[in-house]
Amino acid sequence: MCIFFTDKIERPFNADKIVMLNMKEFSKLGRENVIKVIARERPSEMSKSYYYFTLNKLKLLGLIKDNSISFKAVIPITKVMKDSHPKGILYVSERKDLIYINLEVENGTHCINCILKEDCLYAVKTIAKETDIKLRRESLRQAWEELIEEAFKRVVTNAVSIDVPISQTDLVKESS
Repeated sequence: MCIFFTDKIERPFNADKIVMLNMKEFSKLGRENVIKVIARERPSEMSKSYYYFTLNKLKLLGLIKDNSISFKAVIPITKVMKDSHPKGILYVSERKDLIYINLEVENGTHCINCILKEDCLYAVKTIAKETDIKLRRESLRQAWEELIEEAFKRVVTNAVSIDVPISQTDLVKESS
């Protein structure tokens, strides 16, 4: 029960950061058209207005800069992270694959019957190999959970700085 996409990246990329994104915004990335906008410059089957609308949203989220992908991975965060772990990842592989998975979505599909099982297995193994995360779980869903949890731990544990614009917080009261 997830949303899973992969796409070949045709857009330039300068994957120099990990982005931690609100789960609501992360979930919006899990649409085929949004993945296409991230992966390539204006797909021919997409209207110009929709493409630029989506591209501008991605720029505001810090995912696209100077028409290039500007992240290595995107990890969703929730308001209550104390007892829960992230349920997804968007990742740029060394082979120019864009991999998106969101385990939080209930869509009625189980890994056993999923037509994307082989692609999904390849994706989790690719990320695990590139990030040197050892997977010990047998089930595909549990392997994803293990990988995402370990990636999140490594980012948070090793982060020296997490840069959050003040406008994205409620620390400053708006003046009337």
